[in-house]
Amino acid sequence: MASSASPGMTGCPRAFRVAWAAAIAARAPGSRSLAATARTFNVKIEALGTLEPRERVVLTANAADRVTGVYFEDGQRVAQGKVLMTLVNEEESAQLESARATEAN
Repeated sequence: MASSASPGMTGCPRAFRVAWAAAIAARAPGSRSLAATARTFNVKIEALGTLEPRERVVLTANAADRVTGVYFEDGQRVAQGKVLMTLVNEEESAQLESARATEAN
């Protein structure tokens, strides 16, 4: 179809541009005119891709302790200050007991 639409119509919906071109063509000599009707165009887009989160957090521990509890689910929002996991803290507990014993003497 020859583009007889106005150059300023590039941002208009395709249905409008088609109707405009049809109206221009209807004015051509020897053609007949038709009444314009409104129609709904259903558009379905299928795409392949990968969803990526806006934010990502990697949790690491400073010590090589065992994890004894995890208190969140993957993808769950958590509040600031919430305990996310607990670790076996045998070494830290021993150091604390030692410090308390030293302080008591």
